[in-house]
Amino acid sequence: MVVMYKLSLLFLLITFGAVSYSFSQGTATGCLLPNNSVYGNDFMGNATYYETSAPVTTLSNNYCYWTPSSTGVSCSVCTSYTYVWPWGYFPSGCTTGVKGTFSMVACPIDDHAIIMTVFTAFIAMGIIRRKNTGMNIE
Repeated sequence: MVVMYKLSLLFLLITFGAVSYSFSQGTATGCLLPNNSVYGNDFMGNATYYETSAPVTTLSNNYCYWTPSSTGVSCSVCTSYTYVWPWGYFPSGCTTGVKGTFSMVACPIDDHAIIMTVFTAFIAMGIIRRKNTGMNIE
């Protein structure tokens, strides 16, 4: 039985060690808004203002949030720009976000629920078997 617990502990360490890594799928560079959309089309090369037109990257299925690989500067995504001669374009209808490069991060509980269920069942079977044979858990 001691061997079973050592194997269970090893399985636990390997499983949850692998689960703890962030499995990322896809990256996007641009302005991340609170609605979890990354807008990548900056307005006329201005890295502070972004347009609502394509490309827009949203989270894929089974991905919970974005993690930044580089960020720190605020940005704005604006719905329209008005040209006023001779001063240039003025943005309006803007929403503030964070500029950077972002990676999608998988939801760790949702993606690995089957592995955790199998592991829990394995441990429970060992405890039940031990109680039925009259062995102490100590």
